[in-house]
Amino acid sequence: MGRIFFVVLKINFRLNMKVRVLLSIMLMMIMLGCSTEKKAIKAFNLGKYETAISLFKKTLNRNPGKANYYIAESYRQSNRIKDAESFYAKARGRDKDTVQFYYAQSLKANGKYDEARKQLEELIAQTSNEKMKDRANAEIQGIGYINN
Repeated sequence: MGRIFFVVLKINFRLNMKVRVLLSIMLMMIMLGCSTEKKAIKAFNLGKYETAISLFKKTLNRNPGKANYYIAESYRQSNRIKDAESFYAKARGRDKDTVQFYYAQSLKANGKYDEARKQLEELIAQTSNEKMKDRANAEIQGIGYINN
């Protein structure tokens, strides 16, 4: 009788270990999936833009608009506005006007003056924010100065 109990206990323990291992693996996968974006946002908020860029590039498939926004902002905040252009083009930020303004600035930084002017003119026509209109007009004047 004691031997049967020991065999049953041993089998039950093995099953419990397999279940525990599987549950642990599943939990880790869930945590890793969620934590990449959290780590990226934390890195961004701490000013660790290169780390944020690297982490957000890993999340592009899950939430491309948000990831592109943060990648573009990370490039801009680290004085690499030229590199931000393609990401601003696909970004979906909290403030559409700001995203469009910085997209125009990145176009301008890459020498795409006509495209930048077009974005700024659209921004002026669409926004109700007077300060943003003033900034956009100043950028248009700067582009005019560069072209002359």
